[in-house]
Amino acid sequence: MDLRDRLFLRFAASPGFKTLAYALCLAGGLLLFQGPGAFLVLAPLLADMYGARLIRGLYDGFREDLLDLLEDEARRECGLAPGEPAFPVLEYGGCLNHWLVKSLPDHVLLTLMAPRQDFLVVARKEGRIFPPLSYLPLAYEIRDAGTLDVYYRDITHVEVNGEAVALHTSGGAVIEYEDHSGEAGLAVRELRERLREHKARG
Repeated sequence: MDLRDRLFLRFAASPGFKTLAYALCLAGGLLLFQGPGAFLVLAPLLADMYGARLIRGLYDGFREDLLDLLEDEARRECGLAPGEPAFPVLEYGGCLNHWLVKSLPDHVLLTLMAPRQDFLVVARKEGRIFPPLSYLPLAYEIRDAGTLDVYYRDITHVEVNGEAVALHTSGGAVIEYEDHSGEAGLAVRELRERLREHKARG
């Protein structure tokens, strides 16, 4: 990503700066060129539209890069060695603060389910997809949303209901996560197998 693209991205992601640019271009155009100078206000509009085009084109790259970082952090939180199985469940939310790309979510919550011999480790990490904290080097806003150990002896059953994964416990509590990735089925199948093995040993 070159300097020009970074500048357009920063411009498109800065509502306050855009408002100032519109006001300055309009006032400057009217003062310097009288009536026709009002068309100078098209300059920030075109810059904003180009920035939105860049956001749309680079969005998937930002998202995948962030997901890799979130999963790496969650795996470390779970104490997993390379190659040990774990299942990420993704929940997207919010929307980008730009009038041309509002359909794109601006943050993602990753819930990593790591089945161990007698319990399930659930680590949650949340990150902002766009705008990143910095472009060079590329860095993201990441927040730890907590880690939970759920022992198999306390789980009565597991279900997937639409986009929700629910762990039902013997105390009547339900631990529920939303899934927008389509991977929840795999996580639940693995967890059910671990539960059967645990109950068979008991």
